Amino acid sequence: MKRRLSTRSLLVLSALILILLSGCVKNTDHILFSFPSDQLSGSEQLFVRYADGTTYQVPDALGVNSVEAATDITKTIVGGYVSDGDVSWVPTYSYGFDSVSVSGISAGKPTYAADHVIQNQPVIDSVHPDYVRMTFAVYGTDGELVNDRTEVFAYSTDSSLTFYNTDSQDSSGGTHVRSDTAKGGFSTYTVNGLATFLIKSNLSDITTQPISLYSGSKLIWSNPNNVHRIGEAAVSIAAPVLGQTPEHTAAVEAGSAHIGYTVSNVTWNEALTADGKFKAGQAYTATVELTSKNAKEFQEAAFIPVVPHSASVGSTVTSAPGEGNTVTFTVTYPATGALAVDSIAVTTQPTKMSYTETADGILALDGMVVTETNNDGSVTTAGFTTGTAAGYTTSPANGATLTTLGHDGLPVTITHTASGHTATTGDLAVIEDATLTSTIGTVSTGGTPNETIGNIPYGTTLAAFKAAITPAANATFQIYDADGVTVAAALATGKKVIVTAQNGITKVTYTVTVNAAAPPVNNGGGGGGSSIPIVGGSAGPSDDKVVSTDGQLTLAAGKQGEVSLGDGVTVSIPAGAADKELKITIEKVLETQNLLRHKEVLASPVYEILKNFSENFSRTVILTFAFDPASLKEGQKASVFYYDEENKVWVEIGGQAKGNRIAVDVNHFTKYTVLAVDEEVTAPVRPVINISDISGHWAEAVIKQAINEGFVTGYTDGTFKPNHTVTRAEFAVMLINTLKPQEVGAALAFTDTAKIDSWAQKAVAQAVEAGIIKGYEDGTFRPDAQITRTEMAAMIANALKLSIEWNAATSFADDKNIPSWAKGAVAAIERLGLMEGAGTNTFNPDGLATRAEAVTVLLRMSVPSTNEQVE
Repeated sequence: MKRRLSTRSLLVLSALILILLSGCVKNTDHILFSFPSDQLSGSEQLFVRYADGTTYQVPDALGVNSVEAATDITKTIVGGYVSDGDVSWVPTYSYGFDSVSVSGISAGKPTYAADHVIQNQPVIDSVHPDYVRMTFAVYGTDGELVNDRTEVFAYSTDSSLTFYNTDSQDSSGGTHVRSDTAKGGFSTYTVNGLATFLIKSNLSDITTQPISLYSGSKLIWSNPNNVHRIGEAAVSIAAPVLGQTPEHTAAVEAGSAHIGYTVSNVTWNEALTADGKFKAGQAYTATVELTSKNAKEFQEAAFIPVVPHSASVGSTVTSAPGEGNTVTFTVTYPATGALAVDSIAVTTQPTKMSYTETADGILALDGMVVTETNNDGSVTTAGFTTGTAAGYTTSPANGATLTTLGHDGLPVTITHTASGHTATTGDLAVIEDATLTSTIGTVSTGGTPNETIGNIPYGTTLAAFKAAITPAANATFQIYDADGVTVAAALATGKKVIVTAQNGITKVTYTVTVNAAAPPVNNGGGGGGSSIPIVGGSAGPSDDKVVSTDGQLTLAAGKQGEVSLGDGVTVSIPAGAADKELKITIEKVLETQNLLRHKEVLASPVYEILKNFSENFSRTVILTFAFDPASLKEGQKASVFYYDEENKVWVEIGGQAKGNRIAVDVNHFTKYTVLAVDEEVTAPVRPVINISDISGHWAEAVIKQAINEGFVTGYTDGTFKPNHTVTRAEFAVMLINTLKPQEVGAALAFTDTAKIDSWAQKAVAQAVEAGIIKGYEDGTFRPDAQITRTEMAAMIANALKLSIEWNAATSFADDKNIPSWAKGAVAAIERLGLMEGAGTNTFNPDGLATRAEAVTVLLRMSVPSTNEQVE
């Protein structure tokens, strides 16, 4: 049951609270609030109350010891309060010079919010006989009198109605002179559930005064004997500024908060830029709608609202009368500033950045693109399609002659003529000419320090070759052995021609390739030729090639040779494959049971091929094996494998097969054999000509780039399905397509390996070998499980071999939800900027990654970062 107080009780209690009321009456442009004992927390906010019914929310007051509020000096402050959005109350306070010390925030907070009031009979105040004392019993949402210090604000639409300042702590001192009265409204707080106001009136007129009571922003009582009509309004809208985002309804309402009306709509009538900002040189107008509230209505007669900083304001148009009716009016602003270029940048470098001084040393800026950023935030580009662009100058100019001394290692400066803004290209490379021409062989012209001279006829002498070479003007040359130091005594593949420019510094090295001797004519009959070398016969020289058929061969440094073991295997060594004496042995491995642990099917014997040094060959050698086609089942093919001694597995390297022979290029020796393998199953490639479902998608450009670079494909129906989730197998394929590793992959030992589709098995195997994937504790891989953001971060961190600090903290708001095993990986990924938070900066560790999110992260990953040291 609600508690009711007698008239006598109301009179006694109202007399007690006169010395405790809040409501300092003051005009100032700033107030310093301090919180010496406790601070605002949670949803609590601090408000300043003005006599005209408006409030000012003090910014940045949460959790601080002090804060300065920039108040409106044109408005009279009559109080202040704290609100958590439901309950509004007045903590304990004391005044200083333009300062308020606030304490007891938690202690003074009422249990329930104010809901309604019961008015006591008005009486003439005995101390101030010109004023009527009005006392109200304030009840909470629980139906009982409110406790503690509930804020109550009395507001009148009659701006001349005078309230007496009952704040006993508001006294004259220093430069402050106490104001005994306030017009339009006054704020106080309850004591024992009662709130009292002194209003200048008499007992007959007080009953019709247009007075309403509020607690915070909530209307809790309105005088039923008067009609509240609004005939004036003020709205605060930030004036249009070039390149700024317009204020819309919510922001304008926050800056114009009024008890009697709400800013219900703001519409900017002229076009904005593509990213929603004010254009240059545009006079903007805004149509504003206000809606009355709190038992008030707008008058029918038109009036002109006040809008600071506007050029003009139109008269209001009022809708039908009654609470909730509206007025609309148009605000006109001065034109924004003129469009101008703020900065320029070279976003596409010129096609040619490297020059040779006397050969092609003419500056060509073709292909360069400069991006202009304008003062309204818009962006335009200028293309130097023919080396020049309107409105720009360059230094040096397009077509200028470049020199090593004057331009090497320096950029080109681009100047936007109208604004004077400049940008630079990357550094030019200008070298002196150290090229050559030759009437013998084919000379490459790549413009690099390392070129080639190929297709030199077999038998060409060193003297003839020297005579055929013409170096660039003022340059010299010499022919060396493969080491580039020892002057050559004969011409052979691997020799180097080094051309030195006039400055003695610039050099170009040409590596020589001499054609092999023509093969002997085969008079034994049979079919057509083959690219696979088929060798036999007794040991002995063949031109300058050393040949052996007994599985042993010794070659001088740089020489070519051939060694076979019967008809089973042949090793062909090109000239220049080794820069030291080479000794090769071939042996057939007889005990193979320990090498065949995974039901491998041999198509040839196992051979152990060894050499006398551990380094790899400088040039690849050819291994040719004879194999048994009858060992291959339908759907199988022959493939060459080598044995990985460390991991005890056979590693496939492929080969070219013809008839019963298969050849392959290698650069090292170990155990080799030919195994029967299944024909490769083509992964489900989904060729897409036009992607139909990504237009306007936030990741449209990223998806197109990823498809172009071969990371992913679309589906056969022409879609990409950017918002579909990604399985662990699919992400492994995407990741391996991005990394393009050379390893063939480890043997899969997951308990659910059979569930991994054939199109994904190689990628998963490569990811396992690279340490990217480890599987679950129960030994499964779970290929069809949808990948989480945490798992994706861990796989990428493993792929990039990032330096990971165990259980490192991240800046994400939900850091505590990230599993401890993945925190280091997520932190490293965050530092690189590969994955970002969403919404309120949450990582969402258990969230499922979509195809669009996956390709976005992979594309970022493919660009080297300077934020993290990658091992």
